[in-house]
Amino acid sequence: PPPFLGGARLPLPRTAKLTFRGPAGATILIDGALRGKIPPEGQVRIDYELQSTEEQTVTVELVGYHPWKLRERLLPGPRALQIDLSPIVTSTGTSEFFDHLVQWEAPPTWRVVKDARNNRLEVQGSVPGFLKEKIYRNFEATFTLWIPDGQGAAWAVRANRSGSDYYLFQLTGPNARVGTPRRFSTYLVREGKPPEEVGTPAPLLVDLTPNGSYTIGVTIRDFTIQHTITSNETGETNDLGIWTDTSPSREDYLFGTFGFRAFHKEIFLVDDFHIVPLPT
Repeated sequence: PPPFLGGARLPLPRTAKLTFRGPAGATILIDGALRGKIPPEGQVRIDYELQSTEEQTVTVELVGYHPWKLRERLLPGPRALQIDLSPIVTSTGTSEFFDHLVQWEAPPTWRVVKDARNNRLEVQGSVPGFLKEKIYRNFEATFTLWIPDGQGAAWAVRANRSGSDYYLFQLTGPNARVGTPRRFSTYLVREGKPPEEVGTPAPLLVDLTPNGSYTIGVTIRDFTIQHTITSNETGETNDLGIWTDTSPSREDYLFGTFGFRAFHKEIFLVDDFHIVPLPT
């Protein structure tokens, strides 16, 4: 029973002990007042003293995502809440001719190479660079690719906000130092760790040469990703294969942005980048 003070019965505080599990950086508000933020480890405990029996509104917000809301009467005691935020998907396409890198979160190893006709992005280093503030689910992307050292190139698909999780596709040239030359491979990057191979490498049917240029086509629908490669000298198009993610973690890779990185020490060039969202 509640304690007495001078003959009066004092009410014990009633506290909802709320554990929020969700994306790092998300802020938590109760009835419009900021109560906390989810730290990098993805979980935070908030003790909320209940002062009325009315319903409360719990809101979780993160830039780039739709708010998560719960309205009900909170009860004393422990409760765990799993917060799954839906990204705000970019509704317009993006084109890039690399006059500059303002649309990219570019690592210092990237640079714009200029010649008499146009500009190109030179990619080197294993640190990826990504499109800024662009979130896509289903889309088509194309870009022109050169591999002047003959080693290859790699690009990231559906990278998360922190750039730590994404699909990675590697195209190896005739002079590849890592992997089998003239192959197309599929990897998964989790938490910024080394890439894990998740598909069987496919042999290239196109004659990939250091002096040639190629148009890469990427089409993503839900869990399936298809690639093509076209020689800009011959006009011949070859299928690089269709890969479908059937892993238990595939829901974590339904949304994200696009980027490039070197897989090892290769240096490659990119131009005429276009991405167009597709209906879900």
